[in-house]
Amino acid sequence: MAEPTRKTTSGHTRVRTPSISLNMPGRYTTGNVLAVTGWSHSTLYNRIRESKFPKPKQDGRLNYWDTSVVREALGL
Repeated sequence: MAEPTRKTTSGHTRVRTPSISLNMPGRYTTGNVLAVTGWSHSTLYNRIRESKFPKPKQDGRLNYWDTSVVREALGL
């Protein structure tokens, strides 16, 4: 009997609608930044590598940006 096939994942972060606006103090995770910018995971990390977007801070394994940093980086 054949083994069931496993669903493969890309390892990239999924887009997650932020629960707070950019005008409020707080943190945005990678998924929140993707939702606000409309970029793909690859585009975000390419822009970070090219210094076109700030590097994330870390809380354990969780990458995040303060909302003020995202707002400034996007020129809003």
